[in-house]
Amino acid sequence: MSFISVVEYGIVIRRKELLFKFIDVDRLSAVLEFDAPLDISDDLVSFGPCFGGEATDELARRLEALGLKYVDDFFVFSGEFPLWCKFKVGINSD
Repeated sequence: MSFISVVEYGIVIRRKELLFKFIDVDRLSAVLEFDAPLDISDDLVSFGPCFGGEATDELARRLEALGLKYVDDFFVFSGEFPLWCKFKVGINSD
């Protein structure tokens, strides 16, 4: 299993759903107004950091406008985390 980096107020998206909806990473980057993903694997792509909850809410609305569903297809990684902590995300293969 491969893992990708994620940051506070970051967004993680399942690539399988992007393929089903014919959305490539370049189009996704443009919609989210990022030059490039934070990290990418065969299964997932992450973007971030976004600047707070309002910014991530707007980006979530943009993803939903593309036909993606919150939690099923993507999620926002947010919370109160210490600076000394680093997180990675992987696909559950169970």
